[in-house]
Amino acid sequence: MKLNKKKITILICLFFFLLVYFLLSSLIFAKNEGLAKLVRDNTPFAIKNFLKQTVFIIPTLKKQNLILERNFKSLKENYYEQQLSIKGLQNKLKSGLIIFDGTIVSENKNQYNLKKISLPFYNLTETYKNKKQGYILIVKNEILFFFWSGKIVRINKKELHNGETNFYNIENNLDDFFIDHHFKWTGVKDAIYYKDEIYLSYTNKIKDNCYSVGVLKSKKKYNLSNLTFEKFFNFKECVNIENTDKFSNKKYFGGFQAGGRLGILNGDLLLTIGDYRTWNLPQNENSNFGKIIKINLESKESEILSMGHRNPQGLLVINQNLILSSEHGPNGGDEINLIKAQNYSKIQNFGWPISSKGSHYKGVNINSNVKKIAPLHNSHIEHGFIEPKENFTPGIGISQISKTKNDNIVLVSSLKNMQILKYRLDIQNEDLILEDKLHFNERIRDIIYDQEYNLHYIFFESSPSLGILDNK
Repeated sequence: MKLNKKKITILICLFFFLLVYFLLSSLIFAKNEGLAKLVRDNTPFAIKNFLKQTVFIIPTLKKQNLILERNFKSLKENYYEQQLSIKGLQNKLKSGLIIFDGTIVSENKNQYNLKKISLPFYNLTETYKNKKQGYILIVKNEILFFFWSGKIVRINKKELHNGETNFYNIENNLDDFFIDHHFKWTGVKDAIYYKDEIYLSYTNKIKDNCYSVGVLKSKKKYNLSNLTFEKFFNFKECVNIENTDKFSNKKYFGGFQAGGRLGILNGDLLLTIGDYRTWNLPQNENSNFGKIIKINLESKESEILSMGHRNPQGLLVINQNLILSSEHGPNGGDEINLIKAQNYSKIQNFGWPISSKGSHYKGVNINSNVKKIAPLHNSHIEHGFIEPKENFTPGIGISQISKTKNDNIVLVSSLKNMQILKYRLDIQNEDLILEDKLHFNERIRDIIYDQEYNLHYIFFESSPSLGILDNK
């Protein structure tokens, strides 16, 4: 198609207009040096201001918006830091105080004694270490509390049950292994005691911006006044915090989806590893992400016990052949899974992200790639996977599973729903039957059974506080 002279003239004018526009725009918004400085110094203020407010209003507004966003981010960060400082000071004032001592009644009208004692999580010198999350560990006659920040405190069981609430700090070297606490999702993920050793899982920085889960071990001949840890197990594979997945073309990193639960099975160490919100890894047998692995304590060699997990937050070894694990689903789809520890012909696969009774969050782009890699089929068995023994949709924020005096009774805790669910475990038929529910007003991060006193210790996260739960 031939252009007439009028159209050519219009195109040439438009070209020169755009050229002048971008040249002037570059000069106006460039750094104050060289040619840009020369033009600015010799252009009257009224003309410069007129151009910015009219011809170049779009780049002016963009620049103003960037400044506002930066200022807002700074104010938000300052506010968050101030809140951490305030919470730390408040916690120091009430640490060790009994904040509840009474009777609670379950849905089935069973009565329990509950005592809650405020835990000292505060750090007044490094505010970003004021992390309330933590885990409980019984070591001989002491109860230890491992906060995400790396702070460790203890209380003597005999003193506790005699009415004394004295917490003692345990000095440690965890700062040698931990990364920037400005990241809310970093820190301790669990701790376990076995054969006079303490094993601790944590967020492991492999290289810049790239993370996984590692395990530390207490050094020989430790004492409970000062714990020194050394590296025990890690793997080179990691997920980059700047990861943009191939499925939805979004920045897609989930530091909270780390797993990290520990257990002991037939002399091997069990470690749960989340998927860090990276969907292509849980179904990859060459990856440790989205798996439960077992680690030989002598050789440190590992193997995959089960796969297809999203974020395993609870772990309980029932016997030499059966393990219960719990995990967070996406939007719904929290699960309790039964894993066999012996006599299985291949890696047990629980389906994530191909099968899940949950659904994608609204922010996920449900395009053809997502449908292919993470279709979230409701059925597991129809796609060759193991069905969960229990499913929670909507999700309950499922957390740790604990044994009881009765080998056939287990307690399952929850963060979001602030509950403890009592299940009867039918070992012969490999089934779970819900028997009762206990409701609380706090998120429950951890629960552990004390055989000596026949009661449970609970890590209430919202306070945080130690709960002592005793069936009347």
